[in-house]
Amino acid sequence: MKLRRSLIALLSALLLYPVSSGIAATERGYLEPVIDRGMAFPILRTDWYSVINFRNDWHAPRMRFINGRWRQVGIHEGNDIFAEPGTPIVAIVPGRIERVGWTFYSGWRVGVRDGGGRYWFYAHMRRYAPDVEVGASVDSGDRLGEVGNTGYGADPGHHDEFPAHLHVGIQEPDGRWSNPYPLIKDLYKASVKGL
Repeated sequence: MKLRRSLIALLSALLLYPVSSGIAATERGYLEPVIDRGMAFPILRTDWYSVINFRNDWHAPRMRFINGRWRQVGIHEGNDIFAEPGTPIVAIVPGRIERVGWTFYSGWRVGVRDGGGRYWFYAHMRRYAPDVEVGASVDSGDRLGEVGNTGYGADPGHHDEFPAHLHVGIQEPDGRWSNPYPLIKDLYKASVKGL
């Protein structure tokens, strides 16, 4: 029983905190993105043990503690992919960067508009890749930034309100948001098979 609790504590620490090896995440052995049908899974996989975890959390309630009570402030219009802080985030599809910057809930975020008019939303980043700027073109698999836990604060840079993850959202040309989970799941399977 004691060993089991120790293993659970170790796995929890790996899920919530970066590995303290003294090596920056961008220096570790990240694998090249696998492009499948012109798209890439948005989190780079590694040649070392790393945690990537996601489930279908589309339309899950979003709660905030307001005036001493938990209140629903909206629904989740995307999919969260949990990974270690600093893990590289890449563009799922080719397009043009339309938005870069801070928002209260999303923290540091990047928005990419593809050729068909869909808007691809990447949120809670720790930092951006050096060449990420409004108007720049990206291809599938190009680096956009790093996994973080920014957001839920008015001051740019606010972080640590939740575990590190990437929020992926897809807005259709008509303005409605669609569930990215089926696509994310397929792209993850392709990234595993493609290695």
